[in-house]
Amino acid sequence: MKTAFLTDPRFTEHETGPGHPERAARLTHTLDHLRAQQWFGQLIPVESQLCDERWLRSVHDRTLIERARQACSQGRAYLDSPDVAVSQASFEIALLAAGGVLALTDAVIHGKAITALL
Repeated sequence: MKTAFLTDPRFTEHETGPGHPERAARLTHTLDHLRAQQWFGQLIPVESQLCDERWLRSVHDRTLIERARQACSQGRAYLDSPDVAVSQASFEIALLAAGGVLALTDAVIHGKAITALL
């Protein structure tokens, strides 16, 4: 199996409140389940990295990025609507996740892996 895998304990800092599907407990449970699989040790670990905002601006409108940054820095509970819950750490965690996607993509493009899992 040539699958690149990336996770980061900081992903759990994206606090969305109890009952929200993107809560930390769900991520922790999923990772525990994956780690218990016989094949988990065959995954190729990839380090997380912050995404350069220039990459974000190539796919997202600058005003959306700024609204997200402000919502998080001001401690708001959500961005635009209650189903998009955020916390103060959410913007940085989003940069980590986006950077992770880029790092996993690089691993596949450069032949280190055939598939990737974030």
